[in-house]
Amino acid sequence: MIGWVFLGWSILTALGQENVKEVTVCFWNVQNFGVTDRFIEGRPQKAAMKPDSEIKSMVAILGRIKPDILGVCEILQAPEDEYVKLFIKTLKDAGLDYPHQATVVGEDKRIQTLFLSRFPFASVEPLNTETFEASQTDAKTKVVTKLQLKVGRGINNVVIQVTPEFRMRTMMVHLKSKRPYPELDQSNPGEPGDSFVRRNEALILKNAMNRYLAEKPEEPLLVMGDFNDTIRSRALQTVLGPKDASVRIFDLWLTDYFGDWWTHFYIPDKSYERIDYMFVSEPLFRRLVKEKSLVYRGNQTDPAQFNSYAASDHRALVAVFNVEPMKDKPTESKLPAQTKKP
Repeated sequence: MIGWVFLGWSILTALGQENVKEVTVCFWNVQNFGVTDRFIEGRPQKAAMKPDSEIKSMVAILGRIKPDILGVCEILQAPEDEYVKLFIKTLKDAGLDYPHQATVVGEDKRIQTLFLSRFPFASVEPLNTETFEASQTDAKTKVVTKLQLKVGRGINNVVIQVTPEFRMRTMMVHLKSKRPYPELDQSNPGEPGDSFVRRNEALILKNAMNRYLAEKPEEPLLVMGDFNDTIRSRALQTVLGPKDASVRIFDLWLTDYFGDWWTHFYIPDKSYERIDYMFVSEPLFRRLVKEKSLVYRGNQTDPAQFNSYAASDHRALVAVFNVEPMKDKPTESKLPAQTKKP
């Protein structure tokens, strides 16, 4: 089921889009925007709205990043997309206006993802009907039942017309959490149920990526999201694919100014992990403005509201791309050594 989409096509030249030279893309898990059970100042609260202090911090950080294209996850679902609309209004009131919006929901009826863009969508193609087979074991009887599962939060999938000459396909995911799923532990013996689900969600994503890359290998592709797993996991290796593939996907390996890669702070264990990613096809990789791309980290002299932890348990990813016409086709040697084709 798709939430809703605003296409809002305009004449690109009237918007001055022919003069756009760079585009800033941001992905951020904003941690439960809406009303839900949560901890506030260390105390459990039932059916509580995301605190004003967290929202103000979120807005301050996004105001500093100023993304042209913003993808967020963990927008809570509500009748008539109340929290989606509130999120958009909150940003607009702060001077961040995104006239083009797309959201998609999957089997998970609690949260959803949201694309916001300054630029119009050439197409909106949500992926929320694909299924994979799993084996569910009844905890009491141990009877195993075959069932078909869908991607829990769907896959947000749009083509964005940044300039009259440049468009990019952008896909966003929020894969299954690391919460154990013992009922599915026998789907693939030796693999925990939650990992099995993430890997199969990643496979649906990868199959879609491969279709687009086969049909239009020259069209820039960006895949971003909260994958809820580390780079060597089965899910992430599924997305990356083999290094000798004819058409490859590149991990941007974004870092903050200290060189830290982590994107998520897990409060119970006081641990840090990299579970949020941006991957790109080669045509887009060549356009990356590396010195402007990063994992957001506030400056050490900033007020507390610019600290990511004041807004979310995740950090924002930021990638900047040059969207001007490329005069000459870059040579193979311009690929960085760590991602250069063998």
